[in-house]
Amino acid sequence: MSTLFDDAGGEPAVRRIVDRFVDKVFDDPMIGFFFRNASRARVKEKEYEFAARHLGADVPYTGRPLRDAHAPH
Repeated sequence: MSTLFDDAGGEPAVRRIVDRFVDKVFDDPMIGFFFRNASRARVKEKEYEFAARHLGADVPYTGRPLRDAHAPH
């Protein structure tokens, strides 16, 4: 049985989507400042884990709980 992760194209496709999304967020003039002290590579990895997991991949999410990560904002 395939998952949404598989249907989306698996790791290569999901990583491309996440990479584009994170680059747009970091470079956005309205919200990019939220990420001025963040590691773009780390955010990309955590966003990939989060998306992959929610799309049905057997990928553990190793980031902080979203409530904690977003609390300062």
